[in-house]
Amino acid sequence: MASHPFSLRLSATTRARLDEQAQRLARPVSQVAQRAIERYLDAQDELRRMIDAAVEEADAGVFVSSEAINAWIDTWGSAAGAPPPEPDVFPEER
Repeated sequence: MASHPFSLRLSATTRARLDEQAQRLARPVSQVAQRAIERYLDAQDELRRMIDAAVEEADAGVFVSSEAINAWIDTWGSAAGAPPPEPDVFPEER
């Protein structure tokens, strides 16, 4: 993959941390920065996928009621702890 020059401004603290990490890894600063940016972008992509999935699930209208959640939470810490509740709120039939 071709690389392209890119510059950005970093605080002195961030630059020092980047330099230290590059030294620890015995890698060029640019390689450490590129990997960090790639990992950040991957994490943002995953977060977006999770949000999109949650919105899709919410749009389906199937939920667990607050009453069921609260009843479940009340079992936490007891010997008879209950498993997470199943959905009990469904879309109205039209």
